[in-house]
Amino acid sequence: MWHANGHKLAIQINISAGDLDEPALVTHIAKHLHLNYVEPNCLTLEITENLVISNQSESLKALQQLRDLGIGISLDDFGTGYSSMTLLHQLPLTQIKIDRSFVIGMEDNNKHTAIVQSTLDLSIKMGLEVIAEGVENGHQAQLLKQMNCALIHGYDLAKPMPAEKLD
Repeated sequence: MWHANGHKLAIQINISAGDLDEPALVTHIAKHLHLNYVEPNCLTLEITENLVISNQSESLKALQQLRDLGIGISLDDFGTGYSSMTLLHQLPLTQIKIDRSFVIGMEDNNKHTAIVQSTLDLSIKMGLEVIAEGVENGHQAQLLKQMNCALIHGYDLAKPMPAEKLD
């Protein structure tokens, strides 16, 4: 209904290691996108760094098949795991979500600011979309805007709400 009313909204869904291990995952998602008239590029699946490490070869295979369908793949909580840089070139990513702990810390900690800016610069050079998570106030939003962060997520924009109130 939102798309029919001119609102181009995307769906972001967290998936687990168990989901990635499910042999029918790709078929299941493709089937439900079709049944619900949702274009694959309107869906992004969020994974964490630790999720992929447990079963790397199978995870990479499933994620590539999902990307081949046009579904986005987001690396959630970026910077909190142990192998971020390795995963950046191995995974078929379309997006990175900067962990809220770095965003919240920007106001008081220059190291956090440097991490956020470096992540933004690297992601942009790699052609990846970036979302800064945990933006709680206007000052954080302004800092991110000055760093050329185009997308933010957090209570500064809105708190969770029922779909009827979104309009």
